[in-house]
Amino acid sequence: MTTPAAELYFGGSFDPIHMGHLFAAQEAADAVGAQRVLFVPTGRNPLKPDNHSAAPEHRLAMVRRAIEGNSRFLVHDIELEEKGASYTERTVRALVDRGTLVPRPGLIIGDDLVAELHRWRNVDALMAMVRLVLVTRHGVDLSALPVSAAQDVVVVRNPEIPVSSSAVRDRLREGRSVRYLVPEHVYEYIREHRLYQHD
Repeated sequence: MTTPAAELYFGGSFDPIHMGHLFAAQEAADAVGAQRVLFVPTGRNPLKPDNHSAAPEHRLAMVRRAIEGNSRFLVHDIELEEKGASYTERTVRALVDRGTLVPRPGLIIGDDLVAELHRWRNVDALMAMVRLVLVTRHGVDLSALPVSAAQDVVVVRNPEIPVSSSAVRDRLREGRSVRYLVPEHVYEYIREHRLYQHD
């Protein structure tokens, strides 16, 4: 990456958001000198239809609670307002056009998405609009990236944090605690609304 990304875009289901998400966002921001990270909860993922366990309003509320107190972290509900499928290329373009994101923001993705990038809609157009910020725990083969994605990429090594959204949901279904796997405000919200216990 030849120049720092002043702002980062971090999309995801956040179902629920957990400490791994927050640490990855902080590491990515520090690595590229970003002043802001914009969390964008996914609306309807066309590659994983109907896969969200919590309703959009709950996922949004949990992100808001999770980032509270960090002035670098913001959240936007643009994809949750859409009727149809959500596409990162369209979302980033809309946010830049509105002035909500600076041109050429950094796009945070995990190493687990590298193999999926070629399936993203208009991935070449997306990569022309962003700088790819690849957060990895184990290292990643950059040759697996689409050619357009490999032109402007920074790799951020992230310590292994043994937590995932699916593991959080599984523990809740099993009646086990998720305290300290998610931020305290998110933990309280999940308990208050009895989320993930019967899906």
